[in-house]
Amino acid sequence: MIELGLLTGKRFVLDLGCGNGMDSDFFKGIGYEVTSVDSNTAYKGAIKADIKDFNIETGKYGVIICNNVLPFITDREVVKEIIIRISKGLADKGVAALSVFGQKDDWTSKKNMSFFAPEEISAYLDSIGVNVIEKVVTEGYGKTMNGEVKYWEVIRFLFSKQSISLTPHP
Repeated sequence: MIELGLLTGKRFVLDLGCGNGMDSDFFKGIGYEVTSVDSNTAYKGAIKADIKDFNIETGKYGVIICNNVLPFITDREVVKEIIIRISKGLADKGVAALSVFGQKDDWTSKKNMSFFAPEEISAYLDSIGVNVIEKVVTEGYGKTMNGEVKYWEVIRFLFSKQSISLTPHP
C-alpha cells in the first residue's frame, strides 16, 4: 500500500481477524486509528467478535485488512457477503486488502474451510463493482503456524470502491 502511494492522510483502519495484531501495530505506528477485531485473540485492545457478525460501519475506513481469515469460514456465500460489507465500509479512496485460499491448497480436504479458484474470486470482485488494484497468487510449500509443512495457494487482493490514481513511491 505504501509503495503504491495509497496511504495518504490520517484515516481509520479496520483489521478484521487481527490475530497477534501485527498489521494493527504497523498502522498504529504510522499514526492511524485502528479498530482490531478477532474472535479468538489476546491482542490488547481488540474487539472480541466474529467477523461474520461484526458491524462494519459504512464509508468509514481508509483501510480494511482481512488477511488469512476468510478461508476459515465454511460457507462461501458468507465469505462473499463479508467482502461486500468490506467494500461498503471503505471511505472515499479507501483500500481493502484480503486473502482467500485457492483450490490447489493442501487443506482443501478440510470440511470447515472455504476455497476459491483465482478466476472465480476475481470475477466476483468485478461483479460487485470494486476496482482491483492488485492480485497476487502465491503457491508453494511453507510452514503452518504449528510448524507443519504444507502446499499453500494464497490469493491476495488489494481493491477500492472506485478507480484510484496510483503514485508509486521509491
